[in-house]
Amino acid sequence: MVSGGWDTDSNGATVGSILGALSGASAIGPQWTAPLKGRLRSSVGGFDGVTFEELARRTAAVAA
Repeated sequence: MVSGGWDTDSNGATVGSILGALSGASAIGPQWTAPLKGRLRSSVGGFDGVTFEELARRTAAVAA
């Protein structure tokens, strides 16, 4: 069980990230991605509504 705020969400996020990296984005069904409409919902200031493409661009820029 993953419960946000009770420090179990880190485990689920880590497993999901690893499986996502191994499987690729195409392995995620549209029932999970379509409701997001390509955008992230976040309580982190300045990031609510940012697109996944923008996050990928920023990540690549930092890694370069």
